[in-house]
Amino acid sequence: ELAQLDRAAIAADPARRAALVADLFGAFTDDVLRRSLFYQVLDRHRPDAVVDCLNTATAFAYQNVYQSIQELLVAARQGGVTAELAERHVLTLPLPQLIRHLQIATEAFQRTGVGMYVKIGTSGTGGMGFNIPYTHSEERPSRMLLTKSALAGAHSLLLFLLARTPGAPATKEIKPTAVVGWREICYGPIKRAGRALRRVDCPQPLPLARAFAPGARGWRDTGEPIVSVYADTGENGFFAPWSRSCRGGPPGTMSWRRWTARRPAPPIGPAWCGPRRSPSWRSSSASTRCAPSRSSFWGRHGSPKGCMRRRFSRSWFPRSRRWRRLRPRTSRGGPPP
Repeated sequence: ELAQLDRAAIAADPARRAALVADLFGAFTDDVLRRSLFYQVLDRHRPDAVVDCLNTATAFAYQNVYQSIQELLVAARQGGVTAELAERHVLTLPLPQLIRHLQIATEAFQRTGVGMYVKIGTSGTGGMGFNIPYTHSEERPSRMLLTKSALAGAHSLLLFLLARTPGAPATKEIKPTAVVGWREICYGPIKRAGRALRRVDCPQPLPLARAFAPGARGWRDTGEPIVSVYADTGENGFFAPWSRSCRGGPPGTMSWRRWTARRPAPPIGPAWCGPRRSPSWRSSSASTRCAPSRSSFWGRHGSPKGCMRRRFSRSWFPRSRRWRRLRPRTSRGGPPP
């Protein structure tokens, strides 16, 4: 019943909210297992193998426990912490939900005779390190993004335990860390959260002292969407071709192998260095040549300074030493300068 409802609708209904809290944080009983849609699907179809492609870490991490904590603290200081507020807060705690998910999965696999379980996991950052602004639209790794990576790691260790459980299925996890995949590369309106970004104009120049002051109104909404060539990367948003090329590079450009080489099975090179980088770049470049306008970025993938510096330097001084110094080092021994 609850699986088909929006999370906000569940939180707004006292009975449903209490039922979800009980299933997540109460004792793990047979009734809790049988109420799980995951178990019901396995019990109905009795598959030999399960390939799980759900982005589990994202689903649990992006409930924004940090905002919920702040709201709870404000209410506590004002003496107004209610049972509803407490229940809403505990429903944002990611780790207990992950643990209950694995408890249900382990028992469900054993009862339904699943022989193999393959989990498509995540590193949380597309294979990159703390240098993730150009893959997650953030100036620096946010708390929620790091929570996602932490949950992905916790999930991996729980699967490690599952693989060593007698009677459990053969368990393998695959973490794709060599590419930020894309859905399409084409020309059209730039969207965020399913809605087109509006194009604004500034007809008259504004003094710098007034441009960013509260209530500044030197701009006007044109009513038209921003239109450009883009790569739709799914949950990571839309990327302009130049924003991808400035942070991209051939294999070895951003090879963080010193640490991963110490692990038994290190992941292959990080995002933007995958084997499909060159074909995707050629496709987006061809679309850009046919487009009436070009965009380097849309102000949502980290600081534009480095992106614009590289583009202008390459355009104005294609053979200069300055441009060559701006190119990333391709050594496999460490990060670019």
